[in-house]
Amino acid sequence: MGETYTENAAYTQGIGYPGDELPRSCAEIRGTAGFCGGFSEYEGETGGPAPREMIPPAKKAISASSAMSYRRKMEPSREGTDALQKAADIVLSRSSGSYESAFRTFSRSEYEESPTAQFFLGVMRLYGYGTGKDEGKAFWHMDKAYRMGNPNAAYYLGIMYLKGIGTPIIAFKAMALLKEAAKNNKEDHRAELQIGLMYIEGIGTAKNEDYAFKWIKKSAEHTNTEAQFILGQLYKIGYGCEKDPASMTRWLEIAANKGHVGAQILLGNIFRSGDGVRADKNLAQHWFDVADGKKPLS
Repeated sequence: MGETYTENAAYTQGIGYPGDELPRSCAEIRGTAGFCGGFSEYEGETGGPAPREMIPPAKKAISASSAMSYRRKMEPSREGTDALQKAADIVLSRSSGSYESAFRTFSRSEYEESPTAQFFLGVMRLYGYGTGKDEGKAFWHMDKAYRMGNPNAAYYLGIMYLKGIGTPIIAFKAMALLKEAAKNNKEDHRAELQIGLMYIEGIGTAKNEDYAFKWIKKSAEHTNTEAQFILGQLYKIGYGCEKDPASMTRWLEIAANKGHVGAQILLGNIFRSGDGVRADKNLAQHWFDVADGKKPLS
């Protein structure tokens, strides 16, 4: 049976922002050393001291730094100039002192039909880079970039429909756009993770553990750190798969060794309690110390 889309107009919370959690069927993570599970590979933030559910993805599901290998996608010979490339590099490198110059470049009349310029104008208006924040205009530019064929706009537009950023929430459109992004953008694997989380929640589609596991595993295999962390937890509780302590530990260690603090703390808890593995107080303390910044990654 194929994957189906259903509109969920009642959906208001979204995924990937502060306060969002996954279903109660997912394992609870209890933190230590002043941390809990609320960590983000993009933001590097910690949550509060209270227990949390399995952790959602990065708090900024839309990240300007995803820009997404755009140097290789811009085709300057067709639509760009040195000025357009320079402006794009300013945003990609987060050179905040030059944002206003980049915004003026993208806003030039000769770039009104440039998918690249429209995409970056959407990003800049979304975050207030070099201009005031304006979600409505951000959506307008991103939608225009998408209709003009920009390869990165589908992901951003999908998140905007999912979160109601500059547009009403239309979850089934969000799912369709995210699947398009996952198919067409081989260098940005956040869409795969987001799709998996939507199958867990039943957002824009019916809940489906098998599809959730498939998409999150795909993102993890494509080196997305947050997906690797969540995949370890899926193996821990047997969500869309058989419980597999070896795979749980493997994926959590991959994420932890890439600096994911939530994975480091969860490994500490697992080795302290012997949950699916042989208890090892020394190894547990190692991961707690790494998470707390007392010890470097070995």
